[in-house]
Amino acid sequence: MMVTDRTLIVVPTYNERENAGPLITKLLQVAPDADVLIVDDNAANRSILNHQTSSWGMIATEAESGEQALELLRAGARDGQPYAVAILDLMMPKMNGLEVLRKLKLDPKTKKIPVIMLTNMGKDKDIETALSLGAIKYITKIDHTPKEVVSQVEEIIQAATRDKIPDMS
Repeated sequence: MMVTDRTLIVVPTYNERENAGPLITKLLQVAPDADVLIVDDNAANRSILNHQTSSWGMIATEAESGEQALELLRAGARDGQPYAVAILDLMMPKMNGLEVLRKLKLDPKTKKIPVIMLTNMGKDKDIETALSLGAIKYITKIDHTPKEVVSQVEEIIQAATRDKIPDMS
């Protein structure tokens, strides 16, 4: 077993699993592979998403800047442990989310990592740019609760790990 700098957070209780339904149960079985990188310069936003993603058994890592995010994403890919998804804020100092996304998608080792843009900015131009650069979702924070965001993250992880999900029939 290789130890990384990623933190394994609490897995849902038995009752939470029982009430989650078959899809979530399948996702929880994929959870050890579901490393999620949360990138936001706002510590409170990172904390909320970390709590929500970890409550479903995902492994959450936080980055407070675009530079740190690129470093973590590249290290994960280099070490053969790429993130299942990156949740990326748009408005950050020094390097904004679109710059991070552009650099991520230009790097052959990280270009396949799914990226969700999560931001307060819902301008059509930003949405169009993010999607054209390779983001698979653009979510505005004011329109979605953290729980709804995590639900969308789960859908993306399911799609990306479809072959790893066990048959529950």
